[in-house]
Amino acid sequence: VVWTCTASNMQNTNAWEGSTMTFDLVSDESGTTMNFTHAHYKESPCYDACSDGWKHSLGTSLKSFLETGKGFPYPET
Repeated sequence: VVWTCTASNMQNTNAWEGSTMTFDLVSDESGTTMNFTHAHYKESPCYDACSDGWKHSLGTSLKSFLETGKGFPYPET
């Protein structure tokens, strides 16, 4: 699955505009692995916050949701 961001206002920047988010699902012996890439992201002051947000959303919340049925939505920032 590939998403392309066509408009952005992430922390009052256009950092995401034109970027792509790729979710690549790969079957393996233990089930399925998801590889995630956020490409063409523009340099901006919100890079660290966005990187931490993806780690939380995919690595903590989505993982927990898939394993237990309960995710952990990221608080508003």
